[in-house]
Amino acid sequence: MISTIAGIVGKVEPLRYATTGSAVLQFSVAEKASKDITTWYRCTLFGKRAEELAKYITKGTRLSVTGKFKVSDTGEPSTWTDKDQKIRVNMDIDVLDLTLLGGGEKQPIEEELAF
Repeated sequence: MISTIAGIVGKVEPLRYATTGSAVLQFSVAEKASKDITTWYRCTLFGKRAEELAKYITKGTRLSVTGKFKVSDTGEPSTWTDKDQKIRVNMDIDVLDLTLLGGGEKQPIEEELAF
């Protein structure tokens, strides 16, 4: 399924290269659904765009991502149980398109996510 999300970048992994030589950039994006609900997505960008955008995608960057959700063999998102025994869902996206959104000076992500 292809979808578009807009949010604020959290963690950004260092740019790396696959065995094929293709650049791979992984980062998380927080999308605030309501005062109490924030959904985190793990995004992966490949190739030349990963190399070009790596210097612009930093913690606190506002962006819009269009991509394909990765699912398990059953067709569902992968899940895991955290240390408090709560079931968590991994929302992984292979990025097809990305738009950097303006919005002024960057602030710490905690402030950005507050309503």
